Amino acid sequence: MNEKDIVQLSNHGHSIGLHGHSHIPLNSYNNLVKNEIEKNKKIITKITGISNFKFFAFPYGRDYALPENLIKFRNKYKLEYCFTMNKGINKKKIIKHNIKRINPNEISKFLK
Repeated sequence: MNEKDIVQLSNHGHSIGLHGHSHIPLNSYNNLVKNEIEKNKKIITKITGISNFKFFAFPYGRDYALPENLIKFRNKYKLEYCFTMNKGINKKKIIKHNIKRINPNEISKFLK
């Protein structure tokens, strides 16, 4: 996705979120993680003008790559919703720091 694509999505009302800059696993709380997120914020802000990000999708999104404490991570970076790759449908109460997703090719497994 290039800058033009991101601007077009934003202009059409899509929510733009963060993902980390280098796509590294975020399973630690060190300065490298902070730098990854800050660099991603800076670039996306420059492209879109957005400076307050509510959404974050964890790189890789699986348990082995997630921060140890998802709530702490969400609060530290002032995010509202964080998406993992944990499979499933979010029913009733959404766990804002661990929103499940499904691959469109697997949707029939979850609709039974």
